Amino acid sequence: MWLSYDEYVLRGGEYVSEKEYTALEMKARKRVDYLTLERITLPSDDIKTLIFELIGMFKEFDKQEHNLSGYGNDGVSVSFVSPEAAKKDFDKRADDLIYSVVGDLAYRGLG
Repeated sequence: MWLSYDEYVLRGGEYVSEKEYTALEMKARKRVDYLTLERITLPSDDIKTLIFELIGMFKEFDKQEHNLSGYGNDGVSVSFVSPEAAKKDFDKRADDLIYSVVGDLAYRGLG
């Protein structure tokens, strides 16, 4: 665990049960591990802040309704987005945040 429940609460994390927190922290950590090829062994404060932010993103995404993307009034126009598109957008935002923090640790090329 890179960010303990107590650290999460001290940073101002929203109330979640320890069980729910453990699942969210693991989800965030595994995503960072995947993108960095598990190069992070001792997380810095920046990485802990990243995990804190990702936990919030995962929590918000899990409780949102993802099908309504727009609504008009006069001509009554309603637009829907597929769950796949919502997930793809979320993944991009999460990955962009991770890349902005981990930098070269996410490099997968040669040389």
